[in-house]
Amino acid sequence: MKHLLFFISSTIFSVWMAASASAATLKGRITDSQGEPLPFASLYLKGTTKGTTSNIDGYYQLELPVGDVVLICQYVGYQKQELKLKIADGTNTKNIQLLPNEKILDGVKIKSGENPAIAIIKKAIKKRSFYNKQIDHYRANAYIKGNFKLEQVPKDGMIYALMGGGDAKDEMDKAKGILILSETFSEISYRRPDKMKVKVISSRVSGNQDDYGFSDPMQINLYENNVQISEQLSPRGFVSPIADAALLSYKYELLSAYMDDGKLVNRIKVIPRRKFEPLFSGIIDIIENEWRLHSVDLTADKDHQLDVVDTMKIKQVFVPVGDAMMVKDQSFFIKLKIMGFGIVGNYVNVFSDYVIDQDNRKDFNRFVKEYESEANKRSVAYWDTIRPVPLSQEEKEDYVKKDSIAKVQEAKKDSLPPIKNSLKSIVFNGYTQRLNRKTRLYTSSLIGLRNFNWNTAEGLNYTYSVGIAKRVDEDHRWNANLRMRYGVSNQQFNARLNTQYHFGKTNKSTLRLSGGRYVFQYNNAGPVNPLINSAYTLFYGRNYMKIYQAWFGEFSHSYRHISGLSIQNALSVQDRYGLANTNLFSFRKNEVQFTPNYPVEIRNSYEERHQALLYRFGMEYQPGRKYIKYPDRIAATHSHYPFLVRHLRGVCLLLSAMWIMENGSSVCATICN
Repeated sequence: MKHLLFFISSTIFSVWMAASASAATLKGRITDSQGEPLPFASLYLKGTTKGTTSNIDGYYQLELPVGDVVLICQYVGYQKQELKLKIADGTNTKNIQLLPNEKILDGVKIKSGENPAIAIIKKAIKKRSFYNKQIDHYRANAYIKGNFKLEQVPKDGMIYALMGGGDAKDEMDKAKGILILSETFSEISYRRPDKMKVKVISSRVSGNQDDYGFSDPMQINLYENNVQISEQLSPRGFVSPIADAALLSYKYELLSAYMDDGKLVNRIKVIPRRKFEPLFSGIIDIIENEWRLHSVDLTADKDHQLDVVDTMKIKQVFVPVGDAMMVKDQSFFIKLKIMGFGIVGNYVNVFSDYVIDQDNRKDFNRFVKEYESEANKRSVAYWDTIRPVPLSQEEKEDYVKKDSIAKVQEAKKDSLPPIKNSLKSIVFNGYTQRLNRKTRLYTSSLIGLRNFNWNTAEGLNYTYSVGIAKRVDEDHRWNANLRMRYGVSNQQFNARLNTQYHFGKTNKSTLRLSGGRYVFQYNNAGPVNPLINSAYTLFYGRNYMKIYQAWFGEFSHSYRHISGLSIQNALSVQDRYGLANTNLFSFRKNEVQFTPNYPVEIRNSYEERHQALLYRFGMEYQPGRKYIKYPDRIAATHSHYPFLVRHLRGVCLLLSAMWIMENGSSVCATICN
């Protein structure tokens, strides 16, 4: 037995030593002929998609086997370089300098009076559909890094007053630098036309070890007529420079042609014909005779219907995979300026290990994304070996700084961080006091749009609330809120106590208990906004909101299943009586058309005091839900079905009378008087 154990351990040790001895590291910097860094340049083993990408400062690092290797270095607008290297054990250094593409326009046949770029684009348009459908499915590995920085803050202005004044300017100056930094390594499966499955192997967020970073690769497919970036940035999408009708939207200019791996590549400038249409500008490189994309350097901006951000630069580098050309590196540079704040960001996707000849139908199920159990628990050493894009110095410092702060905060998790309650914040934002890390007291503002309203029954009315909230754990929390209201004209004080308890990890439930004396709209759903009604009453002489007063008690339960099924039950009792108009003031003196404070469409007098018991039931279901599977829970995302299956039913008991309504329980209080 001892000899057997010795043999096994010796074998394992020998294999480990051999594996360690056969691996080495190559690092260096990729620059242009002037020594300027080339960010997000591609470096990979020839004939494969295994490789790395330079960081924002041009530095790269790549794990390679010991021995002779052939590497390809590629960057949009520069000559591809083939490097034959002999890799020694340990760390190897190789700085790479790329030269601009050599122009050989003599190789392009130009007919008199014809724009040669148009002829190339027409042929690319003709082949667009073929290349769009060439790959039906694939698997690949994807590394995603997102980095967003605050570069500029307002010099002065009202923004700092809204933020509380005082040290707000100094705090914002200190906040300059990286706001969000995350990395994710995933296995992805794709199947036409729009199926995408992401299996997250590892994910990291600077300063938050419990969070998950950007994990969805942005699929920018210029072979589609309409190029989708994201719903938030461009709901309509952008017209592809090689779309079927692209010649109506773009002008083209042939800048140069160059040789790459024995193939002639045409470099074409893309120019939008008009502003305020969803169009790109920039450069696309198209391979002669094959008429497919070689690389892309495009810009989308606000002048061409880009939302949220000011500009977005998109770069793509394609590499051969079998008979196809697949995206190897894809980078986005984003710029945004709002209210004096300048934010820039870069979002890098590196794809590798494409598999295009295996059926992946079994990869797809109800989960569009799944996280491995240890996805956000990986060590720093793990990330140092797996990331294909080296961290910049600023990113290294951000990880060290924020992760250290997070550890200190975790160690002090039972201590209470201070809350600044200045007189100004109490008046306009309310008061907050932490009792412990999970429990806080709070109040509403003293002066705000939600505090003051006007109606014909109460005249000026003022509302104020106090509450307590407790977060038991991630999946259990409760709160209680006392809401008080005083009507100046009718001199009535009302108050209601609302309590809620939320629980459930995957399937969510809420219990609610409330009671007191308060003012309700006849339609208990409250369709008339009190602030808008105040404006109509004071300036137009119209009182659309009709209210009554009631002592009440209510208990309700709502349940939301992850499948998309939701069920609501509510039982309430009310002792109700009407409120007459007590104040018909309006700034408008002519054509004032105040009506009595009851629904004149269904009543002709104020109702007498009475009691009512109400029961409401609601159920809705949205089919086709998809889900994300986290290590500790499952979350619903979206459904391709744009509709809800909904059923509502209510029962109102008034003394000996019963009224049953369907699909409109909110009007029960109106009809049951």
